[in-house]
Order: sequence, then C-alpha cells, then structure tokens
Amino acid sequence: MEEHLKILNPLKWMCGTAGVIGLGIFILSLFASEYNKDYLFSIIGLMLLITSLAIFLVGMFFIVMEEMVMNTEKGERVIPTGSNVVAFKRKR
Repeated sequence: MEEHLKILNPLKWMCGTAGVIGLGIFILSLFASEYNKDYLFSIIGLMLLITSLAIFLVGMFFIVMEEMVMNTEKGERVIPTGSNVVAFKRKR
C-alpha cells in the first residue's frame, strides 16, 4: 500500500487544489453577477469542479484495482476432463 501512496498523494493534492479553485470560481460567480453576464464563470467553475472529481475517481479506481490484483491469490487453472463435458449436436 505504501507504493500506492506515491500515486495517491499527488493525485489528492492536484484534484483537491483544482476542486477548491473550481468551487471558489463558482461561488464567486454567484455573487459577482456584473462579470457573469453569460454564465461563463459559473460554467468554468463547475467544469473545474466536475473534472477534478472525475480525475480523482478514475485515479482511485486504478489504485484500488491494482491493489486488488496484487492481493489476489493465484491458483491453478482447472481444466475439465473429457468425461464431464457434454457434447452438443450440431446442425450441418
């Protein structure tokens, strides 16, 4: 898990910073209506917030998937014998 923290910490800081900036722009755009005539700042703030959340979730997904793959036990592959296999009739 410690090797995943090398990926998680920059991901957390990058997405957290972008999320705070996006939330700040969005809240500022609600109060500063003189500069927000076409709702451009609202759209930019929401897109920064949504994008940072999506990047964080995708990064967490990859970290969790890698952790689960590394921790699964690798067993032997079971190949069925010929006596248990039922042959289906094919139309020719």
